Amino acid sequence: MKKRAGRPSLGEAYKIQERILAAAAKLFEVYNFKAVSIRQIAEEADVSVAMVSYYFVDKAGLFAHLLDQVFSKIQEQIKVIDADENLSIIDFIKSYSNLLIENPWFPVFLAKEVYFGDSALKASVLSRYSEDINPLLLDMINQEIEKGNFREDIDPKFALITIGSLLHHPWTIKATATKDSSNLSYTTEAMEKLMQHNCKMFLYGVTER
Repeated sequence: MKKRAGRPSLGEAYKIQERILAAAAKLFEVYNFKAVSIRQIAEEADVSVAMVSYYFVDKAGLFAHLLDQVFSKIQEQIKVIDADENLSIIDFIKSYSNLLIENPWFPVFLAKEVYFGDSALKASVLSRYSEDINPLLLDMINQEIEKGNFREDIDPKFALITIGSLLHHPWTIKATATKDSSNLSYTTEAMEKLMQHNCKMFLYGVTER
């Protein structure tokens, strides 16, 4: 008698969920949120539609899980840096840049759905930044000013905008331009070089020191 398939083990369930999340991230990097269906995600992950619904209920639930993963990593990065006096806002720029390289769907989503879109997710994402991320970063910038590492005439809020622009603008070009006029390569090597450049630009500008 053929044995009936039971529920997947915890280890198998985790692998299935990660496969579904990876498939969704891959699709969200290319298509708008509204354009991606649960069926497309299921096909990309090589699972049934029912399996996607079982673990995440619907597309919104799946996407919320993806966002939670990213924002949890960002908050963890900030906590680690804030707890070590040898680390600074520059270390955050480096770690955040690496996070964007590892999760290219996220900055593309921000450009398409938050900066230039009218997605229902827009308000939720912006509140995550304004309530959970930005206050911590502003505190780090103020600490740098108090330590004498940054000039006293630096406005922390403007400094935060500068950091955000340096980090996200290249991905905005990728998400919204029909042709990248900057001819920027989005390979890991190229983005790591850009990260180093951004750190120098933020600290020293472009004038001779």
